[in-house]
Amino acid sequence: MELGEEDAQGGRRLRSLGQVERVAEAAGDALEFEAGDHHRARVVGVAHDTPAFALDRRGASFIIAARYIPIGRVAVNMSAGALGYPRRRFVGLTAVAAVMWASYSAVIGIAFFMSIMFPTIFSLGIHGVGPHTEMGSSLIIMAIVGGALLPPLFGLISDVTHNVQLGYAVPLLCFLYIAWFARVALQDSRAADKAALLNGTSEACLN
Repeated sequence: MELGEEDAQGGRRLRSLGQVERVAEAAGDALEFEAGDHHRARVVGVAHDTPAFALDRRGASFIIAARYIPIGRVAVNMSAGALGYPRRRFVGLTAVAAVMWASYSAVIGIAFFMSIMFPTIFSLGIHGVGPHTEMGSSLIIMAIVGGALLPPLFGLISDVTHNVQLGYAVPLLCFLYIAWFARVALQDSRAADKAALLNGTSEACLN
């Protein structure tokens, strides 16, 4: 199996896993809502100043915020069902909360993938350079100096423009360059695999 096919299969597995996770989360929210709705009669007559009835007044804030609190999420979902919170509104808010949670998880995941980024770049950078391996590895190690130069540049842009968000253009350019590097490396790897496959097929035909 070629590298490109393996990458494609890995991407499909990740997408399938993400879809299963979203379906499972939606099913869990719905079950919690229905469980609360089943016991709705038990909350009749409860004082309106209780936390449960605060959901009726600020439901959107509670449902979205509860996504980040595992136990609180169950309590809020069941309270929504018990209070007779509009079902369509609940489904819409849980969908919004799911998207926000996925974005939050992606941001957290960036730190994980950055932890293996440099060794990956180092390995790919010196792969196949032959006698220039020592020089190539030295240049890659020296590139770490960017960690001392780019943060001050980030701060300078933020101070000059009085906008911290514009300072993020510095790491954005770095990530774009890394993405370009990864794309080129992948293309070279696929080309090498195809060339090796063609050479093997030619040798087999000659034999």
